[in-house]
Amino acid sequence: VPTDSDGRVRVDDWEMRSDIQQEVEKRWALQQEGKPLVQGDLAGVWEEYEQIHGFGFPDIDYSKDVDPRIV
Repeated sequence: VPTDSDGRVRVDDWEMRSDIQQEVEKRWALQQEGKPLVQGDLAGVWEEYEQIHGFGFPDIDYSKDVDPRIV
């Protein structure tokens, strides 16, 4: 994975490529306000968001008590 001079992974150059921007424009044109997402992955975005923040893992019982001093 390419990194910048500080060793960070950068995706902004990928996101701004003209072919990516053309695809974004095409998909935005299909979208209508108040309508379900067209050609999108909202469920996937929510799943990743939850997992980044420690939730949404099927093998974890979130109803169990946890002692934060042990974790």
